[in-house]
Amino acid sequence: MNNSPNGQKAEVVMNKDLLNRVLKWVDHNRWTAIAACIILVLGITTFGTIGCKSTTMGFSGVKVDRATFAREVVNENKNFIVAKIELDKAIEAYNADVLAHNELVESGVADLDEQDAIKAQILTTAGEILGEVAAGTLNPASLIPTGIGAIGLLLGGGVYADNRRKDKVITGLKPAPTS
Repeated sequence: MNNSPNGQKAEVVMNKDLLNRVLKWVDHNRWTAIAACIILVLGITTFGTIGCKSTTMGFSGVKVDRATFAREVVNENKNFIVAKIELDKAIEAYNADVLAHNELVESGVADLDEQDAIKAQILTTAGEILGEVAAGTLNPASLIPTGIGAIGLLLGGGVYADNRRKDKVITGLKPAPTS
């Protein structure tokens, strides 16, 4: 055997070397050593991340923690509520405009129907009178009820036209609806 300069055997020095002992143990128990390394890595990873705050992408486009995200959610919900209120007001104004439009359409159609009825009555009366004139059976006394009817028709048309004009004046004096 080789003697070292100190006079000791080389084997004795190797057995006392700590690294050599560890490597021998790892070689002999390699799967236990691998499991111990995995447990060590998982432990460091687990305990290393416990202290970290969880973050997510916020509404502002920046990573934020849970408390900041909760505040951003409240603000976004508030913005949606404000937008809904504004939309409700716009819908209410739209519905008022549609109602006014429909009332104007109904009024206009009723006015046109009434004017057409008056024209038809005048044409019917004139046709009857012309028929009697052509047949030579016209009795001047029979024209009195027709004349009274025509006068009533003219007065009724005048009253109607006056009322329509007054309605427009009153509508112009009313304050506009606010939305």
